[in-house]
Amino acid sequence: TKIRTSISPSSAVELNTTSALANYATEAGDIFLNLKSILFYWIRKLSPLPSESELVDRMLGQNDSLTRYAYGVVFEGSVGTKFNYKIRPEGRHWYTDTLYPSAVFTGPSQNSDSYFNDFISLQHALDTSFIEYVSKTSPLPFDYTMQMFPYPAYVDEVNMSDLNRIMLPIMTVLSFLMLCPSILKRVVEEKHTGVKELMKMMGLKTWMLWGSWMVNALAVNLITVTIIVIIMTVPLNDSGTKVMPDADWSVLWLFLVLYCVASVTSLFAVSTFFSRPTIAMSFGIILWLVSYFVPFGALQSGKSVSLGLKMLSSLLPNMAV
Repeated sequence: TKIRTSISPSSAVELNTTSALANYATEAGDIFLNLKSILFYWIRKLSPLPSESELVDRMLGQNDSLTRYAYGVVFEGSVGTKFNYKIRPEGRHWYTDTLYPSAVFTGPSQNSDSYFNDFISLQHALDTSFIEYVSKTSPLPFDYTMQMFPYPAYVDEVNMSDLNRIMLPIMTVLSFLMLCPSILKRVVEEKHTGVKELMKMMGLKTWMLWGSWMVNALAVNLITVTIIVIIMTVPLNDSGTKVMPDADWSVLWLFLVLYCVASVTSLFAVSTFFSRPTIAMSFGIILWLVSYFVPFGALQSGKSVSLGLKMLSSLLPNMAV
């Protein structure tokens, strides 16, 4: 059975090749010529160069958009039963060490056109040229096809993905910002005035003291969390529209409660380093904001983060948002 297919770039592929192609007499030269015939309709300009370093210098020094090279191909070693080559694309953002993009949006990937239409087409042409050269068969008696994995049905809500990914976490962090001054002021003030030591002298256990502060903080914030969940998951108009239509209210409520518990616990840890309420509040507010925006910027940069840094950042309560 012959499988029919066509792989055609959306725009013309510009190719640059390097090898010892003197008079195209070597095996790589034969593959080079065959490649040129396969990509005849896609190549805008093709220039053999003597070394990889010269190829890199030329591609980095390109200024004229009309004669830019999109890809460079470096043939390594002699051609035998193995065909070793490198494809050097012009773009600098090829995160081959990551499985998933840093920003996730609803719907199928929209950034794969250049990969499938240009990069894969060039790789396909190189491999086809090698197979035809080795098998002495041109053209090959078979074709193969490739396509993106089917994506299930989804709702394309304009700008909602940006809202859920960026604005909603920021608003959550800012909404609970008042936890810092309210808790740190009272806890550190209790230590500063000596009330904490007095209660210990009266027989109050340390865990009972911290537990009372936890109950006191949660008693206020449980009301806030419940109101937030109602606004997010309950229809507030006749049409039945919800801010978060697919969110389960119980899961969201539990998440925010655990977020408050983690936040209060981290603020307890901060309070142990200070004896003056004003300094503790100022440091707590700064730490609260930094603990979200700095890790968020590092994760969104697309660079890989070490395991140790991930474990350290997991101690910050705002990493869960």
